[in-house]
Amino acid sequence: MLKFWRRRQGLMVPIIFIPIIIVFIAWGMERFDNPTGGSAAVVNGTAITVQEYQNALRQLINFYSQIMQGNLDEKALTQYRIREAALQQLVSRELMAQEAKAVGIMVPDSEIQEIITSVPGLQKDGRFSKQTYMEFLKQSQISAGQFEGDLKKSSLVDKVRRLVENSGQPSRSELERESQLRSEKTEVEFLRFNREVVAKSMTASNAEVVAFASDPSNDPKIKEYYELHKFNYEKAESVKARHILIKAAKGSPEEAAAREKAQNIAKSLSPANFASTASKMSDDPGSKAKGGDLGYFERGRMVPEFEKAAFETPVGKISSVVQSDFGFHIIYVEDKKQPSKVTLDQAKNEISKNLVLKAKADRFLSELSQKMAQDPAKVATEVMALDKTLKWQSTGKFSISEEQVPGLGASPEVIEAVMGLSQEKPYAPRLLTLAEDQLILRFKNKTTESPLEPAKLAAELTQERSRLIGQLWSTALSERAKIKTNPRIAGN
Repeated sequence: MLKFWRRRQGLMVPIIFIPIIIVFIAWGMERFDNPTGGSAAVVNGTAITVQEYQNALRQLINFYSQIMQGNLDEKALTQYRIREAALQQLVSRELMAQEAKAVGIMVPDSEIQEIITSVPGLQKDGRFSKQTYMEFLKQSQISAGQFEGDLKKSSLVDKVRRLVENSGQPSRSELERESQLRSEKTEVEFLRFNREVVAKSMTASNAEVVAFASDPSNDPKIKEYYELHKFNYEKAESVKARHILIKAAKGSPEEAAAREKAQNIAKSLSPANFASTASKMSDDPGSKAKGGDLGYFERGRMVPEFEKAAFETPVGKISSVVQSDFGFHIIYVEDKKQPSKVTLDQAKNEISKNLVLKAKADRFLSELSQKMAQDPAKVATEVMALDKTLKWQSTGKFSISEEQVPGLGASPEVIEAVMGLSQEKPYAPRLLTLAEDQLILRFKNKTTESPLEPAKLAAELTQERSRLIGQLWSTALSERAKIKTNPRIAGN
């Protein structure tokens, strides 16, 4: 369908046509089969169809594939939560459209007609052509009502976004303050460690472990630890496999050639030459250098088509060619592990030892915290002695106006501590907590650089604030909305 659009002058149109371009792309995208029907999500009673979700997912896959230069594999799809992102985009869009209607933002039919009739791709000899429009609808397999309804929703969302952008414009005093903050560049160093580093330096005698395990008052702690770490004691069925991927998007011109190439490779494969063939022929950059080795994986880690073939293929055997959104796979199953479970009684001594070490580590950290106010440099030396691999790390130069510290994130506690550092007070006077880690901060340098041009600063600040306002507003809408997602989709 995009070929039709390109034949009609391409996608080079003014900003006013952004909503219609989005709708053209969505409807022009190759459609996925939808044998199950149903909804991907229901937002305040309004359904988002599975077909809408599948089209949005395809767009995101194409987008990330371009960014990653074609190196988007199954693991990346899961790692970057692309399926969840596709569904969340549709939910957010629906919420924004609903809210726009609720506060009285309207898109009259006349405005939709004006947008459609002004699109160059739907014109002939400089005038709107109804025949061309009907041809587009026919090729897209969509009615005019559906298309114009979707365009109206996109236009509503676009109006809301413009309102959000306008609300983010800073005042003159805010610009002056921001200019000052951005021109000041700070550099600090940090020592980052966690309780595990401390615990590894501790010892727990057999007598201490037995005493802890034998004390009935510790039973709730032992049970709680077991429940929290159950994933360590209960192992699901898993498969160890290698694979060869020949990339080709479904419906692409390369699909047939890629299928034939994969089938030809499969004919010459054996367990003995699979790894060497994968190193030469596979298009999966994440596993190619390892002979296609994917290690052990449980259900839910790979795309459904790949997972089904891997778990159904016997150990020592090679699957037939399997197609997924990424292309064509050939899978060699090297091993399988059946589900297993270590009971609470079997794990009791190991858990007791871990809890004894944890208590010792907590006492040590408490003592360190008390020493920080008196001699933070000495505390840093003690910590580095626990693990020879611990080193001071530098944030590099940054502006505190960025509201995050490079390498440490946007923790308010850390930002406040950084703001208090100087040559006169080079150390933060206490241990800082960041997730599961402890931090020691020390001052390194502060410089002043030339400020940004006022116009450029205003544009950047407006964009940043608009994005933040939009995120906060979207979060607020989600929190009060009734949203139900299809578990088969949300869990993929």
